[in-house]
Amino acid sequence: MPGQPTQHSCGSWSSEDPDQQELSAIMASFKMDIYGVISLGKDGILRSLTAERDVIGAAPLRPSLIAALHARMPKEYVDKYLTAGWDGVDGFKTPESAWYNPDKSILPEPLSELKKKGGIEKLRAPKNQESQASGEQHEE
Repeated sequence: MPGQPTQHSCGSWSSEDPDQQELSAIMASFKMDIYGVISLGKDGILRSLTAERDVIGAAPLRPSLIAALHARMPKEYVDKYLTAGWDGVDGFKTPESAWYNPDKSILPEPLSELKKKGGIEKLRAPKNQESQASGEQHEE
């Protein structure tokens, strides 16, 4: 219908919301690895992880910040993966000693060496070499 806002698959949140502002500040303070990820563990700790899943940044999230993070995700993802298991999760209940040394079962799997190597080669290759490489014919 004309005049209606378009629907996006991304979550709905306001940058004016104090919890969203606090969450943005936490994530902006994290060190980042080019092949790493930011991951929220079931212990309520938001972590910046390297490709090998070493922790390089960590912050506890209270329930309202966990909800704020979930609000940034597509509704379909939240409905499918995040609807259960978050009630009562509060990162401030997790001992500080576990922030940087979590149980490995709550972390995503490491990026494979093959994926990392391929990604690094693409970043290092000049554009003219990249186009030459894609147009090369290989004899077998």
